[in-house]
Amino acid sequence: MPANPGYPPPYELVDIVYQGGWIVRGIEPTKRRWTRNDPRFPNPNPFDIARYQPAGAHTGAGA
Repeated sequence: MPANPGYPPPYELVDIVYQGGWIVRGIEPTKRRWTRNDPRFPNPNPFDIARYQPAGAHTGAGA
């Protein structure tokens, strides 16, 4: 999974991993906050997006 670039990736749907370890699948990237260490939110923030992949992509982990 690529690291969060700080802006929404160019895919219609993505799977994301938050800093806190939560995984969310099949989300629209334009509806999430991609900034990291944003001063408007507590830092470190467990809901900062750490990594993403195009929805449905296989990483090989656990397969």
